[in-house]
Amino acid sequence: MTTGQAYSVPRVLDELRSSVTGPVLTPDDPNYGTEITGFDLSLVHSPPVVVGAATVGDVCATVRTAVAGGLPITVVGSGHGDIPAVTAGILLTTRRLDGVQIDTSSGTAHVGAGATWHDVLDRATPAGLAPLCGSAPAVGIGGFLLGGGLGPISRTFGFSSDHVRSFDIVCADGVLRTVSAQQDPDLFWALRGGKGGFGVVTAATIEMLELTTVYGGGEYYAAAQIPALLRAYQAFVDAGVPDELTTSIAMLRLPDLPLLPPPLRGQTVAHLRIGCVGADGGAAAEKLLAPLRAAVGSPLLGAVGVLPYTQIGTIHNDPTVPSAHATAGILLHQVTPETVQALLAVAGPDVAAPLAIVEIRHLGGALGPAEGERDAVSGREAAFGMWISGAPQPAGFDPAALATTAAAVRGVLDAVAPWSTGSVQINFCGAVNTAAEAAAAWPAAVSARLAAIRAQYDPLRVFPFVAGSSRPDPAN
Repeated sequence: MTTGQAYSVPRVLDELRSSVTGPVLTPDDPNYGTEITGFDLSLVHSPPVVVGAATVGDVCATVRTAVAGGLPITVVGSGHGDIPAVTAGILLTTRRLDGVQIDTSSGTAHVGAGATWHDVLDRATPAGLAPLCGSAPAVGIGGFLLGGGLGPISRTFGFSSDHVRSFDIVCADGVLRTVSAQQDPDLFWALRGGKGGFGVVTAATIEMLELTTVYGGGEYYAAAQIPALLRAYQAFVDAGVPDELTTSIAMLRLPDLPLLPPPLRGQTVAHLRIGCVGADGGAAAEKLLAPLRAAVGSPLLGAVGVLPYTQIGTIHNDPTVPSAHATAGILLHQVTPETVQALLAVAGPDVAAPLAIVEIRHLGGALGPAEGERDAVSGREAAFGMWISGAPQPAGFDPAALATTAAAVRGVLDAVAPWSTGSVQINFCGAVNTAAEAAAAWPAAVSARLAAIRAQYDPLRVFPFVAGSSRPDPAN
């Protein structure tokens, strides 16, 4: 789509300000910076026009104006997603579309695209219901669901997008439509895992879980225990665990900050994350975990027990403060003793590396391949997912330091490449992942089908999407 040629920016602004109830901003407006800033401060957006959609009508009006003016639209939600810097067209934020309505009779929630999982938890919990949210409930539901969505109990219940009944979306025709398995089934298939390029999702109707508690938590282990713990964890998952148990393990290099407990400040630690759903109150999980714990001794800190579902985010304790960081993901078909050794060589506690987190998530169970082509979710074939993030830097970061951090992240990817599936789960695709790695999130046949559906619903490419097309290659 050509940008800014059919209409001048002043004319676009005039039309938007007469038809949109939310803020319409330019770089000269005092709230412009706040509106466009996301979780990753290294991605600096500078679009000529920003629209903060306050209603679905705002979205429809913005799309119609963009089409008439020959301008592309980039949608930014409330999550952690790494999207390339936006410099042209209209940046549309959806965080004000945050309504949540619980229907107890059907056990569903109708959730605005800008709502966070905390918003859903607050509404669903009094009704004895729970959303299948991610490990960081402070993020929004929109991009999370469009990429699939993994959480602390996903081996039991699958990807969060598996529980979507319908999406409300405004495509390039500027009309709101509700799509489901019965209505526009091809588009519904694509929206569950295809990530972007189809339109602006304004809301989703999601099946809730009848769940009020979960057996889970996290245990932190000292640096000296990390090699033994990683080896014990590899043997633990290799021996086979039931689908009721979801675990991950992360090596963390923590800053020396007062907000952290004294045993963790400035330390390199391993964090074992555990989420279990079952009728035995966690007795089965404790029995399974006993050999792993016996191999490494007592943790520095942490506990595992019955948690109110509203506290599911405490299992991972993901960061909530925006920073400049370099991230990447990779999928593995197996983790072997050799994988552990390769990982320790580049990111272990004895290695001086600007890394904040190197996490291995155990997949499988309900996350595995679905019958037929139920959806476009990537990564179902993998046994493990790995997520790497460099040491975070505050606003005003040093680009050279960020490049060094990115190189360290790339080093981890390269070290575990022999065990890779050749793919990445699209929600875990970061700025350090290359364009080729991002494009390989889906098999060729799935990518081709997604491209055909994008062309059908967005023939003018109002919502340009090429996975990883603007991600820098750290080798260049």
